[in-house]
Amino acid sequence: MADQEKNLVVSRRDVLKGLVAAAGCGLLPESIRSSSVPWRLTRTDEAFLDDLERQGCLFFWDQASPRTGQVLDRARNDLNGRRDSRRIASIASTGFGLTALCIADHRGYLPHAQILNRVKTTLRWHLNWMPEVHGFFYHFTDVETGQRWANSEISPIDTAILLCGMLTAKAYFAVSDRFGFDRIDRMTGEIATGDYYEGLALQKARDSLENAQRELAQKVIANGSDGDLAAWEAAAGGRVAATAEQVEKILSDRRPSMAKVAVAASSRPFRSMVASGNVSSHRRAMSVSRRGDRSRANDFF
Repeated sequence: MADQEKNLVVSRRDVLKGLVAAAGCGLLPESIRSSSVPWRLTRTDEAFLDDLERQGCLFFWDQASPRTGQVLDRARNDLNGRRDSRRIASIASTGFGLTALCIADHRGYLPHAQILNRVKTTLRWHLNWMPEVHGFFYHFTDVETGQRWANSEISPIDTAILLCGMLTAKAYFAVSDRFGFDRIDRMTGEIATGDYYEGLALQKARDSLENAQRELAQKVIANGSDGDLAAWEAAAGGRVAATAEQVEKILSDRRPSMAKVAVAASSRPFRSMVASGNVSSHRRAMSVSRRGDRSRANDFF
């Protein structure tokens, strides 16, 4: 009976996927809805989706204060990269912005060093100078001073969204640095492909590395250690160090090659860590409801 109940657990992400799919089906042409042939995105579709994702990430970059990292609650759409003159920031926007910066780094929309500096600035400023009340933040604040805007409320839910963004950024960049994902990505950008199939193989390797980075960051967060890489590494045993050592050997020879990227992408330790739970003992002892959630990080990626 317990196993049957466990199988009936549906995550919030699965529910949202179902709702989006159901809503999207009504918008598809009849020729696609009734076709038995799987529908594939065209290059035009891919380009549109990439541009949509890029513009979404750039909103959180352009409409943030470089000094505080706070992100405006809203902005005009005709500013061409300039920041809106209004000064009302939202801590929820800032939380979403931290996650968007992870995506921007993952996709190469902005230079890695600039993104990392912005993330550090945001975290440092909120830790040391952002006004708070018993650990909670005001929903709306001045983007440059952090002072409460008008009669804005103290918001637990928006504080939680900010903290989710902080945990995501902490885990993402810790994993990136530990396993050299950003260095591998730079290597792939230096490789010249000779034909279509070499380009396809390179893209497949990059996709595998992106999936590994995302999954590992999720596992760090899900470990229940507030995104602390050291705690997750201790729970994972020697596999983390072994994988990092293998990647470092690949990167120690600075000459880029398709073979190196392929070896890194197919790394057995990567696959092992992604496939395993790596759940610490105190997480195993948590309640069924917490364990059924499997990974809070699913909501952030």
